[in-house]
Amino acid sequence: MLPSRPSRVPQGFSLMEILTAIAIIAICSAMIFPYVGKLRDKATSAGCVANLRASHVALSAFAADAGSWPSVNMNHETTPTGEGTQLWFVPLVRDQYVDTSAVRIGGVNCLQASSLLCPANKILKKEPYPWTSAPYPVYPSYAMNVYWGERTVSPQRVPIGAVVNGGAILLIDSTVNGSRSIYATDPTHLRWDSANCKIPKDIHPEGAHALLANGSVISVSPASHPDIQDPRYWNPRYQK
Repeated sequence: MLPSRPSRVPQGFSLMEILTAIAIIAICSAMIFPYVGKLRDKATSAGCVANLRASHVALSAFAADAGSWPSVNMNHETTPTGEGTQLWFVPLVRDQYVDTSAVRIGGVNCLQASSLLCPANKILKKEPYPWTSAPYPVYPSYAMNVYWGERTVSPQRVPIGAVVNGGAILLIDSTVNGSRSIYATDPTHLRWDSANCKIPKDIHPEGAHALLANGSVISVSPASHPDIQDPRYWNPRYQK
């Protein structure tokens, strides 16, 4: 008698099993991907907050040396106590109040301060600030408001002792190109429904981040600050 043949074991998966597995993977992906996106948003948001806090340390160190806070555009390139025409971030980079790294942008040598760049800001491209000598500072993605001193609006730097409003915004996430300043005295720069608004409403899930004079970092959005044009949010000399 011939031995019985072993039963044939099915090889591979059936079409139904494959389709079921694909469906399960699709469902899991649909559940996981939004969560991963939220984690990424939280990470970049936390990075921005850390940058602004580091910037406050640098700005405070400058103020301690200069006796006044840097202004938007009346700073000396290498002498904190001196007056000049440089933007607020130039002496921070030149005098090494912030950590920098050497980079090349557009074929020129630059100094980049990562703490002055919001990791979520995709609006502004990295550009060298050309109105000084090489290596050129890289423009930041944060803006200073003109209440801290600006040639045509408030032509004086703010002494340390003159700051009576610790809630005044010092730096903020911005869409500003070029001068990296917010004219808080110009309503269109701050009106949420204006095409000229310089505050990005959705750069972070909770809105734009703002560094205050007292070192705190807050979120600013149409929901949280519908009256953002009020000088109490901007003027370091503001008193009730």
